[in-house]
Amino acid sequence: MAGVQPTRGRLRRDLRYAQAAEAAYRRPAEAREVFAALGYGRLEEVVHAGTDTQVYVAANEAEILIVPRGTQRNYKDILTDLKVRPAELRGRLDGATVHRGFLEAWLSVEQRVHDAVCELAHDAVCELAPAGRLADDCQVVACGHSLGGALAVLATVRIRSVREIVSFGAPRVGDIAFRENMRRLRQRTGLTHRRWVRGADVVPIVPLLAMGYRHDVAPCYVDDAGKLTVHASLPRELSGRARALLTVDWSEGWAGLPVPTRMFTDHRVAGYVDDLQRLAGRVRGNGVDALATRSQALHNMTGGRSR
Repeated sequence: MAGVQPTRGRLRRDLRYAQAAEAAYRRPAEAREVFAALGYGRLEEVVHAGTDTQVYVAANEAEILIVPRGTQRNYKDILTDLKVRPAELRGRLDGATVHRGFLEAWLSVEQRVHDAVCELAHDAVCELAPAGRLADDCQVVACGHSLGGALAVLATVRIRSVREIVSFGAPRVGDIAFRENMRRLRQRTGLTHRRWVRGADVVPIVPLLAMGYRHDVAPCYVDDAGKLTVHASLPRELSGRARALLTVDWSEGWAGLPVPTRMFTDHRVAGYVDDLQRLAGRVRGNGVDALATRSQALHNMTGGRSR
């Protein structure tokens, strides 16, 4: 069942998180400029060379962002994506299994990300509470695109101070038990997850349902016509995907087989940024305004590149 349409403020925030997810693909000096333009004056980078996992932790006076980078075209990231054999998840969601590659990638940086959050909390309006836990009024958000979205979900499971997840084109992370445990966690703690999916993006439909994987929430789905459906049902999403694939040419792929290129081009993080820019403008009744100008400036700052 479709949910209530998001407010102007919510769309503007999610646009900012999409731009942060796009900045996660940038080198530190370039990313620092983008995060500063988004209003985050402090930035820490966490990298694990062995797994090639990279996470930016950014802060301003109101919130702290955990922003893992998505998949890049290197063998370590591809190997991470291909480790689909489930692994047991330990912690506050015991009894569930998750994608082994995603879990290994997250665990390789978890402690350093947690330390960075705690360090930045001293410079934000939120201070550390006793026993090393963040104060209740500290807003910590985990956001990311593609693999980065999957790691953002795991960050929430493993770092208790995270109150909000915003993912863009993220794959499935865990099994049915994981989905149910996440549902109970949201009910118990007030945690939220807005999972954005657009057009024919292929990544959110892997790993396959037949392999036992499930998403923890229904998506905010943007179809080929730019229409947003909140908490979209699976039939709604599948029909949107079918329409997107039927309206484009297919290209010759591996072994000469036809490949619907929209499955991959719709996955680009820049597409999610563009969709949210249009949606935020549409809610306000004016798509060409200060927000659009600012978004275009950020797009130009990063050279208009996308993943």
